[in-house]
Order: sequence, then C-alpha cells, then structure tokens
Amino acid sequence: MPGRSTPPQRNPQEEQRFLDLINTACPKFGCAPLKADPKLTETAPAQDLAGNPNLTAAVASGYPL
Repeated sequence: MPGRSTPPQRNPQEEQRFLDLINTACPKFGCAPLKADPKLTETAPAQDLAGNPNLTAAVASGYPL
C-alpha cells in the first residue's frame, strides 16, 4: 500500500501455503513446481504480495495466472 512505512510481518506458514497452492496448478499447465527464493522471500513482505486478497483468491480458486 502506498504510504506504508513498515512492511507487514512475515508469516512463513502462509508463505508456504501460498506456494503450495500455486504448485498444485503447475502440473495442469506442464510447469515444474516453484521453489522459494530466499531473496524474494525477504523482499515480498515489503511489496505485500502474499497479503493481496485478489491474488490469493485467484490462486485458491484455480484461476490461471
């Protein structure tokens, strides 16, 4: 969010759940499973990607990204 001064708290369990949800769709599209990247894991909370309800809902519903 614009104007946010501190990044949200990381939640490793939610991060793994999010990655697992994405990886359940990978075989449907002939893709290899994704692996967490430590640099991105540290950067993502500042971008609040994992907390984006639209993106999370899209992955959970099986919407192709």
